[in-house]
Amino acid sequence: MKVGDYITVKGTRARYTNGKGVTTEQMTKPVLESIVRSMSFEQFAAAEKNSPVNVHGIVAGVHKKGYIITNEAGVALYVYENAPASVKIGDEVAVSGQKSSYNKCYQVGSPKTTVLASGKTAVQTEAVEATDALLDGWKSDSFSKLITVTGTASGDYGNVTFGSKEYTVSPYQTESSVYDAKAADGKNVTLTGYVVQNYNGKSFRILVTKAEVK
Repeated sequence: MKVGDYITVKGTRARYTNGKGVTTEQMTKPVLESIVRSMSFEQFAAAEKNSPVNVHGIVAGVHKKGYIITNEAGVALYVYENAPASVKIGDEVAVSGQKSSYNKCYQVGSPKTTVLASGKTAVQTEAVEATDALLDGWKSDSFSKLITVTGTASGDYGNVTFGSKEYTVSPYQTESSVYDAKAADGKNVTLTGYVVQNYNGKSFRILVTKAEVK
């Protein structure tokens, strides 16, 4: 077995008290009954839509609807919880759920998350600039990409327009502690984050990981 696998173990419940009087719960005579292997991100991509999946990674970003995990190569996958993230950046997690996609981005739907460790460092690729070509070339379901854009923030969501076609980068369900869109309105900003939706082929909705307001 490896880190990220889900296992079922049957045994006898016991308690142990050490010489300092500290009591801990233990299991004796353990028997491994089942194991569900953690799949690679490549296996996730190849899986049928709505099929059960089990992945492992480190949390690289969080927002009001879920979080992003990355693998050892920095490939990013969105975990959609439809609620504020149940984890924090740097948590190492095992996630089971259903393979899903929305607006051309892979995601894990109906997830069950187990935190394995905390204080880890997620591998991140270098952020690429948001361009017309990047959005126009995004034709099929894909893992999330880390992008960056600089421009003038506008509107309640603090959207930033880029390229000759006036496409937008739209912060999606971002905590105001990360990016205060209303305070940024009309100011020059640089946003960096993971694409979680290629919305109508005209906008990148991103999970913001860094915002600089100038």
